[in-house]
Amino acid sequence: MGNIGPENIGNAPATLDGALQDFLRAAVALYAWDGALYSRLLTESAAFLNLRTAQFDGTNGPVSVRDGSSDGRPSTLLGLFTLAEDHDWNGASWDRHRGNLEATVLASAARTGDTNSADQTNYNAKGVMLHLNVSAVGAPAGSISAINIQAKDPVSGAYLTILAFSALAIATTGYRVFLIYPGAASAGAFTAAPLQSVLPRTWRINVDHANETDSITYSIAVTYEN
Repeated sequence: MGNIGPENIGNAPATLDGALQDFLRAAVALYAWDGALYSRLLTESAAFLNLRTAQFDGTNGPVSVRDGSSDGRPSTLLGLFTLAEDHDWNGASWDRHRGNLEATVLASAARTGDTNSADQTNYNAKGVMLHLNVSAVGAPAGSISAINIQAKDPVSGAYLTILAFSALAIATTGYRVFLIYPGAASAGAFTAAPLQSVLPRTWRINVDHANETDSITYSIAVTYEN
């Protein structure tokens, strides 16, 4: 089959430059002289969504990076790196783990009445930070009286408010931050409302306007917090 070893290819030590080390954080490395072994590893890894392979030619950098289902190999193949990525099964497909993602929930627009966002998907965060930016108000000014976090019933599709920032009376321009996280406490720069549990997978934002005639222009973005 040829020589296989975690530390060297033949008698030549394997070295990695900084960029490759960043790419291969917590990687599992397999070095092989034998092309048949390389092809077998690609074939076996094709069945797993969390495997990626990088071909290494001994020049301190990967020749190419590809899914395990890809075929072909460089003529100077000296090594193969197989990476494991963290996935969770959601009942229908695999979810990759996310970091602190940012997303626009409501784009900036002038609104006069109560507004619901589209459904949001929380993959693995415990809470979320809301970024409310009011850029204009009408004359007379519209007013935001509450921002509600609503969970969605996966069976009926009904929504229920599980947490509310109420009595806000926001009728002036400015950037405001609201934090929703287990055990969170308010500070001078933001208002917090601690969840008793965690943020549900499917949820939305409901914005309650104090009246249905006067305009206020705002956007809401979120940052998921792990």
